[in-house]
Amino acid sequence: MIVNEFVRPWLADRFKSARKFPASSQYQKLIRIAQLAAEKAKIDLSSKEETAIFASDEEIRVADQDKTDIYLDVPIKRAQMEALIRPPVMQTIDLIRNLLTENNYKNEDVDRIVFIGGPSRIPLIRQLVRRTWHCRRSENRSDDGRGDRCSLLLRKPPMGQR
Repeated sequence: MIVNEFVRPWLADRFKSARKFPASSQYQKLIRIAQLAAEKAKIDLSSKEETAIFASDEEIRVADQDKTDIYLDVPIKRAQMEALIRPPVMQTIDLIRNLLTENNYKNEDVDRIVFIGGPSRIPLIRQLVRRTWHCRRSENRSDDGRGDRCSLLLRKPPMGQR
């Protein structure tokens, strides 16, 4: 997502043949490095307002059609990333809200939220989840290797099973 929305246009403005970098096998290394650099930038944006998706030409070691060494130094702001991720985050929240409703739970049945893993550290995600379930209690847990997630702990069984 971040690579397509921010890195590709930046590369296309600066390097010949960058428009086809995903399709060409010679650019596979560039794609992998760009994805890793974007992940580092996403982590930075959890605690900073702006950063850069950066990789030096020495790290990338790929040249464009004009034999110009390709590098990455793509500025990105937290607000830009939040605008990009807000729609899928809201789709996920809506899915969870519908699942709870289908199982006869209400927002007030959520006792606490447990945030686990990398994306749960993104301020926008934390804000939207807390606002949706009006929950002041939350916990942070380190990632246990089973992936990133957010758990909603419910106070009581659903209404039809009390």
